[in-house]
Amino acid sequence: MAEYGAGPHATPVIAGDRVFAIGTNAMMHAFDKKSGKVLWTHDLPKEFGGNVPGRGYGASPIAYKDSIIVVVDRKRDRERGGDNAEEAKEAAPVEGQSLMAFDQATGKVVWKAHDYPAGYPSPILIRFEGEDQLVALMEKEIIGINPDSGALLWNHPLKPEGGLASPVWIAPNMLFLSAAYDSGSRTIKLAKKDGKTVPEELWYSRKMRVHHANAIPIGEYIYGSSGDFGPAFFMGVNIKTGEIAWRERGFAKSTCVYADGKFIHLDEDGQLALATVTPEKLTVHSKCKLTERYSWAAPTLIGTRLYLRDRANILALELGMGGSDEGMTD
Repeated sequence: MAEYGAGPHATPVIAGDRVFAIGTNAMMHAFDKKSGKVLWTHDLPKEFGGNVPGRGYGASPIAYKDSIIVVVDRKRDRERGGDNAEEAKEAAPVEGQSLMAFDQATGKVVWKAHDYPAGYPSPILIRFEGEDQLVALMEKEIIGINPDSGALLWNHPLKPEGGLASPVWIAPNMLFLSAAYDSGSRTIKLAKKDGKTVPEELWYSRKMRVHHANAIPIGEYIYGSSGDFGPAFFMGVNIKTGEIAWRERGFAKSTCVYADGKFIHLDEDGQLALATVTPEKLTVHSKCKLTERYSWAAPTLIGTRLYLRDRANILALELGMGGSDEGMTD
């Protein structure tokens, strides 16, 4: 998978004294955080028949209580039964394992559930009406499940389907979804009816299409980079209505992090910027080129230290007022 970078595409997760990581070939490792010792491993394709998407495994694991939950999936019916629909129907049924939970200490399977075709997005944890839910964006629908057992709480079909970016939770009751190519964006509102979670799609539009980046909600608006193979726009959209607030050129496809009222913005060409956004406009305060194409990993901010990565390099910048003169400041 050298064409898409050596990986990993999935972000490692730290839980207590352990680190959990999954590579592009879907090999999962649990490490001791201090020594780096391998505690246990799972070869997801070999042990469970797990699926490796064409551009490499990309869904990040997520820690919940004493378990670590991961997307596993399986090779689909089209591979088992060919393209013929009748052959696919006659193929032997398989146990659902779109998502699996492993014990953090031992690697033992806690539960596995569902048979929805899965892709690259990472699942997220939300808390809705006093209940923990794991939300996963699959190829053709978005689902909410009980993270303790894997039981399905709700699902909502996606038309058109697809997606690379993870859902964005906007408390107390909304999810923002966006995908590139021929997909688009939508907001789904959750409600409780007769003790069950019921999803409702508030709006859908093809005007904002987040590819493999992220989007950040502030107030009643969400901001992110829209584009796939053509021009990219950084834009703001009303979360409840889908109305576009503004669109700005000047950056390639980009990721961002929000801190101290500012956006730290990194595009795939390696241009880093400090900006502020409002529902009226984007204001860029400073920018410079620091990394190389392709810079697809989102910036990571710890305190006032910013970490950036491209395909070959990692670097750290001090953004605080007490840092070096080369760091970006107010």
